[in-house]
Amino acid sequence: MPKITLLLLATTVAMGVTGAAFCVGITYAFTQLPIEQILSSL
Repeated sequence: MPKITLLLLATTVAMGVTGAAFCVGITYAFTQLPIEQILSSL
């Protein structure tokens, strides 16, 4: 397997994991805090 392919694969996986973790974090924050509280803190 060429190094470029390996690098692209690793980058894609890393981005996917980061994106998933970010989505979970946002969802968790929204379920823990009321929407009004979030809006008032902005």
